[in-house]
Amino acid sequence: SLTEDGYFFHYFLKAFNKSKNHQIQVAVVEFEELLKLNNPPHDQALVHYMLGELYQKLGKNNKAITHLTEAVIHDISTSTKESLAIIKLSELLFKKGDIQTASILIHKANEDALFYGAQQRKIQIGAILPIIDQEIVNIVEKEKDRIQWQYIVVSSFLILAICFMLIVYYQYLKLKKAKRLIADANDNLKNINNQL
Repeated sequence: SLTEDGYFFHYFLKAFNKSKNHQIQVAVVEFEELLKLNNPPHDQALVHYMLGELYQKLGKNNKAITHLTEAVIHDISTSTKESLAIIKLSELLFKKGDIQTASILIHKANEDALFYGAQQRKIQIGAILPIIDQEIVNIVEKEKDRIQWQYIVVSSFLILAICFMLIVYYQYLKLKKAKRLIADANDNLKNINNQL
């Protein structure tokens, strides 16, 4: 009632109120309509953020990620530092298993929160950042263990190959010696035959 009909915030707040009154599907349709208008990047970021949140509530995480990504892009292009979109996006990507991107985003959100001085954002980031960093440490440790096991397996195969080569070489030497003995015996037999 306090916003002027025909302007962005009037329609945004109508859709926002519907989302808060659990009319999520209706709110999604209205926010999607708002996206079709040629709004400035900051307004587009707000709409994309809301759509990201609503799609997440509906369990459509891929659509949520798409809209939150757009919100983050618009926030960065407008130098908006106090952004919830980047935090939400990092959470969703972390849950999806894209740890590397989630880590980059949450560290960017942390830098922005420190720059802006937003205590509430610092608390939100503080709840997620250690979990993502710990997961990265776990991944590095698992990779280190995997490489160590690969090294052990390769080393074992190499030792076995060397042992096999040594056995073949000693067998070859024995065969060569046996051939020489047979040749000598054959020569002796020929000499004896000639003498007879």
